[in-house]
Amino acid sequence: MDRWQEQEERRLQETKQQQRRARRSSPPPPEPKSFLSVHAGRRVLVADSSQVIRTSAAMVLEPTGIAVLQAENQMLAMHAVLDQSVDLVLLDSDFDSDSGRQFIGRLRSDPQTRDLPVILLAGLERKDSIDTSGAVGILVKPFDSQDLIDRVEQALTEPPPICPSCNHPVEVKGKQCPKCGARHHTDCWKLYDGCGKCQGST
Repeated sequence: MDRWQEQEERRLQETKQQQRRARRSSPPPPEPKSFLSVHAGRRVLVADSSQVIRTSAAMVLEPTGIAVLQAENQMLAMHAVLDQSVDLVLLDSDFDSDSGRQFIGRLRSDPQTRDLPVILLAGLERKDSIDTSGAVGILVKPFDSQDLIDRVEQALTEPPPICPSCNHPVEVKGKQCPKCGARHHTDCWKLYDGCGKCQGST
């Protein structure tokens, strides 16, 4: 190897060493915002008479940074909603020996909680038969961990459609106007005989 080749080899080695030092000293590139970073600090209330369901939900959601509150009856659930700034409710469809309708009715009648999103928790055998009025989604229990995270993320990220007739969140099985696409509560559609936004009807 002649002198010129030795110099080139030496410069190549120095360049590689400088690149390695630069990689070690430079900070890692920022990671894209994850479910944890976006929703950390949000509060989710699990209102279910089953301690197993409440604990399971907490074990799945708390590692993501979400604060999970638990309630085994309607009195504790309403107290949590009013006093703890809850962002979402996971509600047992048979909550506290009731269909869950009474609790949702209380939420929707109070200006402080009328827009609070609710996801109903129901057994597979009842999934297609329960009244989902006032809920923004339904989750079959026992639930899959990833399915729970996906539903919670959707509810916290995407605001539910608002019924133009009563200005409350629309349930899963709400009526969609074929003319303007607005979603309505089924009862509002019947009461006003059509769409409260464009006056369309079927």
